[in-house]
Amino acid sequence: MPEDGWVTRPLHEVVTLHEPELAIHDPDDDIATVGIRWYGMGLFAKPAKRSDIKGETYYTLKPGTLIYSRLFAWKQSFAVVTGDFADVIASDEFPQFDVNPELATAEYLALYCASPIFARKALGRSDGATAVSRNRLKVPDFLELPAVLPPLETQAQIVAVIAAVADALAATEREADALAALLLMRREVLTNDAEQPDAKADDAFDIRLGRQRSPDRAVGPSMTKYLRSANVGHDALRLDDVMEMDLS
Repeated sequence: MPEDGWVTRPLHEVVTLHEPELAIHDPDDDIATVGIRWYGMGLFAKPAKRSDIKGETYYTLKPGTLIYSRLFAWKQSFAVVTGDFADVIASDEFPQFDVNPELATAEYLALYCASPIFARKALGRSDGATAVSRNRLKVPDFLELPAVLPPLETQAQIVAVIAAVADALAATEREADALAALLLMRREVLTNDAEQPDAKADDAFDIRLGRQRSPDRAVGPSMTKYLRSANVGHDALRLDDVMEMDLS
């Protein structure tokens, strides 16, 4: 263990399966069902009409509970139900758990269960019709898996650090989006002159068609890298997947 005071407990000693209330709606009601993003990236809501969903029984969500996707536990699909999902509903594919507050917080457990190490343990206890697409982690198997628990104070510190990193990442992404928008705007301004008349492309340039990568050019003695439309982005050349064809 990294520090004194850390313990390992089976999850059935740390959490209790929550028995949610049945969600009742009329066929014309607008509803939203819950989904959980892979790799611990949180919950999302999927709007729908109740009549559009056939043969499913849905349940209410309880804020503060730990929730996971039985189908994608091995893809780190764990989260905490937050207050803004109180009106969202879930099928029985998304079990919810109350957490013993003397041992852990739901926020820490969601981080722990969304870790790659736990994902490997979850995969080992999952089963289904196929090895990947239908691999379910059933509740009894989930409850037998271990939970590594630091002291509650340390749990709170871990959650705070991860939240700060997530906020910084989100801010960086917003800044990148703003800079990309500014780049496009400045490119528009700097490469155009409103006082000049428009010109047709065939008057301004010599235009030639490229060569298509036909099957007879997929192999040959003079394989040469070439740019295709997928390699040309609005802000850069995408050179991580450059193909080749035979050109004399």
